[in-house]
Amino acid sequence: MDIKGKGKAKDPSLTPAGSNINVGSDGLTAEEQLYQETVHRLQKSYSKKIKPLEQAYCFEGFHSAPLTAQDIGSKPMILLLGQYST
Repeated sequence: MDIKGKGKAKDPSLTPAGSNINVGSDGLTAEEQLYQETVHRLQKSYSKKIKPLEQAYCFEGFHSAPLTAQDIGSKPMILLLGQYST
């Protein structure tokens, strides 16, 4: 707010996630497009740089199998432990 008590125009990038929805030609919002692009880049980086190292050093022999595209693109799971988690 300025000195006279009148608010300045809000920055549209600071609005809540659901209030400013811009849908592109493919039916996805800008956030969904960014998410898909980021996941795709992570999958590409993993398969080109990290997975060959894991295979060269037999990483799965002492830890876990190489990740799949579904492993990288899936939503995270959260495990809650405590006195009320039955």
